[in-house]
Amino acid sequence: MKFKRISADTVRCFISSEELAANGLTVSDFMNSDGRCEEFIRKVVTLAQEEVDFKVYGGPMSIQVAALSEGTVALTFSEHQDMGIAEFLEALRNAVEKIRTETAALPVLQEKPAEESKETSYLFYVESMDDLMAFVERLPKSCMPECSLYKNPHERGYYLIASAGESGVRMADFITGAIEYMTALSEDDIRLSYVKEHMKPVIKNDALRELTELLR
Repeated sequence: MKFKRISADTVRCFISSEELAANGLTVSDFMNSDGRCEEFIRKVVTLAQEEVDFKVYGGPMSIQVAALSEGTVALTFSEHQDMGIAEFLEALRNAVEKIRTETAALPVLQEKPAEESKETSYLFYVESMDDLMAFVERLPKSCMPECSLYKNPHERGYYLIASAGESGVRMADFITGAIEYMTALSEDDIRLSYVKEHMKPVIKNDALRELTELLR
């Protein structure tokens, strides 16, 4: 397992399919709320205390989940919000089902007329331009989806909206790399619309490719 401290009270853990298997689990097992899954989550939190000095004070814990490609799971947990283990399991079931649905639907969507398919956009928050540039420097051009970059003048960080568009990029692969540098927020249309309407566009089209040019 790979742990990364996001802030004073937030830690992200990347768990491979092999590590899940070593604990007798697969991503699919989280579709059922059983004791094994809860015990494993508690084990991850305990390891975070040892690896990155994550503090647990006994309060309610928020756990965000991303089911990534090839059976990898990313857990982001913090003790200052109000989501617990039961809510986490429900979120993970939803995430796993979404990845399955999108993967199964890809060939069908390519055959449908454009007006029948709905493209999914993903919203990320990155804390600084340095973090974003570090990600861009590492990302191959072949893995760059269509992106727009926005900024709230009252915040330090930036908001990145990404979608596959006509780029042909597998979004699951992009998300796997992106969440090492930024936080995945939401795919909710209302939140995406709020960013587009109320925040200042920094680079409205092909943001990642534009930033790549700055690295030359």
